[in-house]
Amino acid sequence: SKTQALIFVIALSMHSFLEGLGMASKNTKEHLTLYLISLFAHKWLEAFALGVNVMNAAFTPLYSFLMITFYAFLTPFGIVLGIVFEQLT
Repeated sequence: SKTQALIFVIALSMHSFLEGLGMASKNTKEHLTLYLISLFAHKWLEAFALGVNVMNAAFTPLYSFLMITFYAFLTPFGIVLGIVFEQLT
């Protein structure tokens, strides 16, 4: 249903934001590399599941695009915010 798809988008978006925040805490190049590998390894699965869910909910194309763009924007936003917070402390 559309409600379930919307809840799924919100939940995965928050998850993506927190993933981005976590990247700033990586102190060494090795930790950052392993974090990026793990991030990419599961991010494509997340995005695929989200895309299928949104498409099956029969939203309008524009609304689907906006929800998926919102999801995609939150990981980089979390990274930037995490770096800013890291610099402030």
